[in-house]
Amino acid sequence: MADEIEAEQKKGFKLELSVNNVVTRVLKQHHSVVFNGNGYSEEWPIEAAQRGLINLRTAPEAIKEFTSEKNVQLFERMKVLSKREVESQQHILYETFSKTVDIEAECLFGMISSYVIPTVFDYKRTLSASVDSKDSVQSQMLADYSKLVSELISINEKLREVKTKAKEFDEHHLHDQATYYRKEVMDVMAQARTVADKLELLTDDKIWPFPKYSELLFLK
Repeated sequence: MADEIEAEQKKGFKLELSVNNVVTRVLKQHHSVVFNGNGYSEEWPIEAAQRGLINLRTAPEAIKEFTSEKNVQLFERMKVLSKREVESQQHILYETFSKTVDIEAECLFGMISSYVIPTVFDYKRTLSASVDSKDSVQSQMLADYSKLVSELISINEKLREVKTKAKEFDEHHLHDQATYYRKEVMDVMAQARTVADKLELLTDDKIWPFPKYSELLFLK
């Protein structure tokens, strides 16, 4: 664009007019990439398809495109990166993504195993000792809580399995590994978070091991 602006000036146009001419021309040429709506809404994927634009929903998908032919040609033409350097950067991006998710998964697994599960077992014992078994409402409350506890234990065990399997990929399958972390590991993490959040709402504030949302939001 700088070259085009200078070319306009050589034709006798002043700087401001040269800039306006170039910007107007570029905007018309590439307006298909401009979207002024909500990029997080359901309308965007449809709009993107109509404009012939790719819609990369996940980090692994975006990282894979980093070494596309047109990108490599751009980097080499602009003397920014060679093809080998682009591939090296992609390698680093894959590893960074996978390692970040792995650390988060390990952290979540540890929090649930060492803090949340022992806490909900303690509270379950308290409920069991307090509930009137002849009262169907109280009995149902205990049953619902117990079901959530069992669900969390099962999901946490699933988290152990998927995060272990994720580490089995070698360096020649970094895209597959990153995709596995994104689809399998992160999905199980989300499931664990959902159940843990439900238990947080039902467990006594005095024994819950982490700050509750009500505390984080200064509601109490």
